[in-house]
Amino acid sequence: MRFLYHTEPIRAALIVVAVLVIAGIVLPSTLLRVLLFSSAGGAALWLVFQVVRKNRGVTLEPDALVIEDAHRGIMQRFEYAAIQGCALTKQDGLVIAYRPIARQSATTASGVPSLAAARPEPTFTRLVVTPALDNALILLHHLSAQMPAPSPLDSESVLRMANHRRTRRRVIALFLILAIPLYMYITMRGLALFRAS
Repeated sequence: MRFLYHTEPIRAALIVVAVLVIAGIVLPSTLLRVLLFSSAGGAALWLVFQVVRKNRGVTLEPDALVIEDAHRGIMQRFEYAAIQGCALTKQDGLVIAYRPIARQSATTASGVPSLAAARPEPTFTRLVVTPALDNALILLHHLSAQMPAPSPLDSESVLRMANHRRTRRRVIALFLILAIPLYMYITMRGLALFRAS
């Protein structure tokens, strides 16, 4: 079964982009032009995301869940045995928690296990969050039926993990943004020292 990502109609956004671009060309003020063109650029970027996301989604196969990346189109395959838990976000996106299954590696020609066999089994749980899906509740129902019976993580735990990850990423992004003036100061001081010598 295939479940597509939710996409919005793009006709109204096309009209908005066209109006903003025309207004930016006609108006004499440079500041207004910059504001209008930047607004048109944001709306155009949203349009591109909607067009790229179309006809992509999540597929339930007999032995695995296949998630297609909304923007790049890369497919990830998750065996049902590896999925620890699943839930839906408030925007109807699918969140799955999974633990990669360790593969048995082949032995070398002399019969000794290869170095890849010495790797420890993965013990941490990873998360995948998809964009909003059409018919997300039906997908969650079918996915829950395919997963192993005693699910290690309930939906609240999976959502808590996803919220924790999102908060951590926002804090890191905030620190990176706040550090930009520091980077600029260090670069300018370095250039000044280089020119002075």
